[in-house]
Parts: sequence; C-alpha cells; structure tokens
Amino acid sequence: MKKLNFFTLFFVFSTVFFSSHAQDFAGNFLEVNKNKQADFSVVNVTSAMLKMIAGNMDSDPEVKTMIQNIKGIRRITAVNNSKNYYSSAKNSLAGQYEELVSVDNSEKNVRIFIKGAQNNIVSEVVMLMLENNIFTLIDIAGKIDLNQLSKLSTIISDM
Repeated sequence: MKKLNFFTLFFVFSTVFFSSHAQDFAGNFLEVNKNKQADFSVVNVTSAMLKMIAGNMDSDPEVKTMIQNIKGIRRITAVNNSKNYYSSAKNSLAGQYEELVSVDNSEKNVRIFIKGAQNNIVSEVVMLMLENNIFTLIDIAGKIDLNQLSKLSTIISDM
C-alpha cells in the first residue's frame, strides 16, 4: 500500500512539474538542436522585462495590456545551415500549429504559425524566416490578441 501511495504521489508531482514547465516552440527547437548551439544567436526577452517596458510606456493602453500578457519573446538566428534549420522548424510546426501566413518568393520565405486559437486570442505565435541565407525564428508566448499583433511588430523589430 505504501508503494502504491508513493508511486501515485510521484506520478502526480511529476505530471504537475512537467506540465507547468512546458516549453514554447523556440525552447523545444533549441533543445532538439542543443549539439549545434554554436550556430545560433539567441535573444530572450522575459515577462519581467516586458512588464518593465509596458510600465514605462506612455502610449496606447491596449498595447500595454497586450505586452503585460506576454510570457516571453525569443528570437533565434542562424547563418550556418540556415536552410536546414528553416526546413526542420517548418516541419516540426506542421500538425501542432496552424499556419496563418506564408510568403515565398525568390528573396525570402516567411511563415507565421499560431497555437491555441480561441476568439482571436492565441497562446503562441511563431514566425520563421529565411532571407539572404539567414534563418530567423521569432516565438511569442502568452495571451496574444491577433487583432493587436501588428502593434507588437514595432517592438519586435527593435530587438
């Protein structure tokens, strides 16, 4: 009986721990490619930093609220093996994320995916870009209103 209680307790705690520490797509991508970390340049903006930015903004209150609802933003870039990373990330997103926008031309390939869409609110937005042999992945996690996402682009472009 004690063994059963111990295993039940262990199972419950491990389930809670791992579900509360679920990673965003960028975190999973880095984990899968952990042996190739030297290829990547990573910028990670935490929720604490975003709240500080929102607190210092004098502009649109909707933008402030949106920024406060974001858990984090990650930007990953790679120059080496960029086409492979783009393809790998795109294939990993298929089936788990919904493609929102795609742009393909001779100069660049861009894909924007979303996850957890309900009433124009999503839990994650992932942008993949391959331009001039440079791979870029931008991952925004949190409570994101798609109607206000364009306003966030100015903040991300400054990263």
